[in-house]
Amino acid sequence: MARRYISALAALAFTSAAHAQVAAPEPAPSVNMEQFCPDAGERRRFYPERAQERNLDGSARIDCTLTEANTIKICSVIEETPPGFGFGDSALGIACRWVLGPEHVANATVSADGERHVQRTIRFTLGATPPPPNNR
Repeated sequence: MARRYISALAALAFTSAAHAQVAAPEPAPSVNMEQFCPDAGERRRFYPERAQERNLDGSARIDCTLTEANTIKICSVIEETPPGFGFGDSALGIACRWVLGPEHVANATVSADGERHVQRTIRFTLGATPPPPNNR
């Protein structure tokens, strides 16, 4: 009886450890913005549909590498809240439209390999419906 109990505990510990390894978050892949961004004339939905259906607000923090011409080259989603509702991808879509001004370039950080990075947090809020116009 004791031997069965110990075996069951060992199996449970092994299963929990294996599950913990599977559940560990992986780093977000980098996205080549030249390939990701649609044509300038293409319309794009920015608020994640799944989040909008559930009336959820959210945010995403992205890190983007700049080219020598101060355009966005590669971006990664650092944080997405709540996860799994598409706020990260929507933030990348918004980054496609960014025109970086001198203040953004001046505030860029330089990584160990010499690349310049800009980090931004994009907040998504459905908010209240605006009041109807006054017809007076």
